[in-house]
Amino acid sequence: MKAIGPDHIIKTLKENIKELPVEEAVFELESYRERLDQYQRHVFLSVASSQENFSLFSIIDTEGRYALGLSIVDPFEKNLMIYSSTVDCELLEKLYQHLFSVKPDPVKSGIIRLPFQSKVLAVVGVEELLHREILKEKVYGTENFSFAERIDQEDFENLRTLNGKKIDFCTVHLLNDHIVCVLTLPEDFNPDHAPLLAEISRMYRKRYGVPYQGNVGKLKRFSSILTAFLVSYESFLNGYDVEQSCAELCIRVRKAYKCIIDLENSSQ
Repeated sequence: MKAIGPDHIIKTLKENIKELPVEEAVFELESYRERLDQYQRHVFLSVASSQENFSLFSIIDTEGRYALGLSIVDPFEKNLMIYSSTVDCELLEKLYQHLFSVKPDPVKSGIIRLPFQSKVLAVVGVEELLHREILKEKVYGTENFSFAERIDQEDFENLRTLNGKKIDFCTVHLLNDHIVCVLTLPEDFNPDHAPLLAEISRMYRKRYGVPYQGNVGKLKRFSSILTAFLVSYESFLNGYDVEQSCAELCIRVRKAYKCIIDLENSSQ
């Protein structure tokens, strides 16, 4: 058995992995054998997730090899479900509540084709399966299962704290490929001044990261978005303080806004 990631998560995954419904999953895969091109490259994926929490997943391949892990986002966001399944995986729901103290959304299961394309924070599984996929990632220069090799206990706790955290009027979201910091109109500001605040925010944002070009509405329904910027996981792992940067940016925007308003009032 191969294990990668923070020790306390690995310990929990190891203690529970034997409860995976391996036989049922292999039977489900076998039932689609004639309809799956390169049958051996397909796996049965089950996922438990909830808003602003990591996702717990399991994969089981056609030979009954399996893995249990945590990913940053729901793996079905990046891995196309070719066929859905009603095979139940009670373990994921039970284990998810144990890890995050919340009930997950309904557990989803289905068949996907490898390679697995979601960044993983911790994983335990049959060594042959994980070794093969990690070797391929290293050949192609990607990091999904292998991303967990870089995550220690402190990194994990920091990421878990950041996920969905509100810092003044900035909210942090962890996506699969990067961290996104979204600034929204503070409740104590005049809504009529949103364009001014957006301009100030964009000016200062350049010091903290590149603009986010994705669909912010997919993250959360915001009343008024001022700006959004990206922080790479590479920067985070190299010591970039996301929380401090968000706090500093909000302070700069508040100060600049106050100066402009005070100047305007004094000229009247």
